[in-house]
Amino acid sequence: MFKFLRLSLVILLLLSLSSIAHAGKVERAFEALSIYNYFKAKELFEKKWEKNKTAASFGLSIIYGRNDNPFYNLDSAHLFITLAASNFTTLEEKRKQKIKTFGVDSTAIERWNDTIDAKSFQQALKVNSVEGYEKYMLAYLDSDYRDKAEELRDSLVYSSVSNKSGSGAFLAFVESYPNSHLKSEALIMYQRLLFEELVAKDDLIAYRNFLKQHPSHPDILAVEDSVYVKSLEDRSIQEYRNFIDQNPTNQNVAKAWRSIYKLYTADYSAETIKNFRAKFPDYPFKKELEKDFNLANETFLPFKSNGLWGFMNESGAIKIAAQYDFVEYFSEGLAIAGLHGKFGYINKLGDIVVPFEFDEVNSFKNGIAIGAKNLYFGIIDRANRSVVPFKYDFIEPFYQEIALAARSSGYGYISSEGKELTSFDFSYASDFSNGYATVTIEGKMAVLDTLFQEIIPFHFTKLTLSEDSIVIAQGDSLFGLIKLNGDTILDFQYHRIDDFSNGLALVQKGDKYGYVDKKGKIGIPIMYTYSSPASIWGKFNNGFAKFQRNGKFGLINAKGQEVAPSIFENLKDYNLTDLFPVKKQDKWGFANGDLQLKIKYIYTAAERFQSGLAIVKNDTAFGLINESAEWLIQPKYESIKRISDSIFLVKLGAWGILNEQEEIILPFIYESIQTVDGGLLKLVTVKKVVYFSIKDNQFIVPKQMTEGL
Repeated sequence: MFKFLRLSLVILLLLSLSSIAHAGKVERAFEALSIYNYFKAKELFEKKWEKNKTAASFGLSIIYGRNDNPFYNLDSAHLFITLAASNFTTLEEKRKQKIKTFGVDSTAIERWNDTIDAKSFQQALKVNSVEGYEKYMLAYLDSDYRDKAEELRDSLVYSSVSNKSGSGAFLAFVESYPNSHLKSEALIMYQRLLFEELVAKDDLIAYRNFLKQHPSHPDILAVEDSVYVKSLEDRSIQEYRNFIDQNPTNQNVAKAWRSIYKLYTADYSAETIKNFRAKFPDYPFKKELEKDFNLANETFLPFKSNGLWGFMNESGAIKIAAQYDFVEYFSEGLAIAGLHGKFGYINKLGDIVVPFEFDEVNSFKNGIAIGAKNLYFGIIDRANRSVVPFKYDFIEPFYQEIALAARSSGYGYISSEGKELTSFDFSYASDFSNGYATVTIEGKMAVLDTLFQEIIPFHFTKLTLSEDSIVIAQGDSLFGLIKLNGDTILDFQYHRIDDFSNGLALVQKGDKYGYVDKKGKIGIPIMYTYSSPASIWGKFNNGFAKFQRNGKFGLINAKGQEVAPSIFENLKDYNLTDLFPVKKQDKWGFANGDLQLKIKYIYTAAERFQSGLAIVKNDTAFGLINESAEWLIQPKYESIKRISDSIFLVKLGAWGILNEQEEIILPFIYESIQTVDGGLLKLVTVKKVVYFSIKDNQFIVPKQMTEGL
């Protein structure tokens, strides 16, 4: 294109010049130009420039714009063609007609200007620098190539910015080149790097400042998430409350409210929900709260129909249809349910909250539940989120957010958030009790506190935590008593020391037994023998303990005084107010608190009197007697268990209920009868499970199921 324009112009000049005779200096300049005498042409154009600026400027522009002479300079060429164009517009028409004879008119000027423009742009392309493109753009404000030059300039600048670190460089680009085609991309990079810089700081104050300064940032939700996480160090109710108050527009406010509700109402009881409602009147999910309260306030009872389990309320209204192979009572708003050999959890609406994918599960406690999948135990929360991964051989219930767990390598401890608090190399470990636990490594035991510090080091064969910071310790073979601070209470000289009861601990030295107090002093002389394990017979109960002498049993009090001589084959449940069982000649009778025999030795089994009644067994069957040894319930039953002072669970082939007058309250048709909270009895047959209210003396059954009760 450029070659064509140049050739056309030269031909035009030659044609024009050939028609001019007796040419003046301008004419002679164009003539010299036509024969490529650039030196002469330049000299003549410069001399005539003041008198004929338009034509001379045009001629000089041609000289400077051609690269076949030593004067080649596109900047100068652009300057003179610009002067030519500017002066041409001010010429009189007569003057325009005259220079037209030289081949100089608006068309020629415009064409040569376009040529210079194109050549300058090509030069800028060849240099390919920011400075070159900016120089071109400044010189050629109305050029068709200006937008392209600007685009190329911006690309070069952006490329250099891309090699720099930090968001500031991209922000500077946007501010310096607001109309750039790369502005959007630069803004994206600025925002991305700005966020990365913030994340690298990982500082709560920085996150909060970011929210204030950049509310429209595309990663603002991620920043809000970071503020949420950083605001919760202990995940306590107060922390969640503070987060809500300090960040009212944060997207996680709803989540924080639900966390407060979850923590406060861990037991999901109606009373707790009521208290929560009073304490947090601004809780936003009031309809859900009301629904939870109503459900928590309603008792759900498992029932069985045609071999399947469901739930009804205390009025017998079916709340969840019988459809499960197994169910447990609700705990914290969720109930264990079984289906096709797997277990999950349902809520009181009958929704499956946790799918049936567990081999073993426990009821929820404090918002979490222990379960097993594929032979490994883990912990989930009420939303079926894994709190502790399923990789343990077992997990015990939590104590102060600490639980005993086991892996193939050994025992260890985990937190309720799934963090392993110790290594798993203990050969034995106990649950925490009163803030302490015992652990074993290579046959030696130690006591740890909840910070897993060794309160008592690994020096002992056996350690048993007892009352009042007392530890029963075994050295290589003998036992003694020490305090948790390591002080010795009782020297290691005993073959056995039992746990304390009523302030005394049974000790064995050789084949003799006695008692020591918590200061290690002898409370009862070591002089008694036992034919049965001392742990069975030697515990104090209600201030008394059995002792044995010469194969017979008696009673001693906490002072070591014999309150009952060793004349009995056995005795149990001694007290000062009711008759208690005593045994002689392989039969049981009853004595009073003064050890006077009130009922003869005629029974093969006997329980102590309560409210003037006692369960006894003759040679073949159980019955009920009064303190005069009169039969109130005849001895013809396989078993009798006390439900209350006047209600008894009785078995005769199957289970039923009798009162003290032997009147049948429930017939003998049940596989089992179990007591339930609230004065209810759970009645079980092969196909059905229903309930009976002792208080109201009526059945609680699904309303459509009344047969066979």
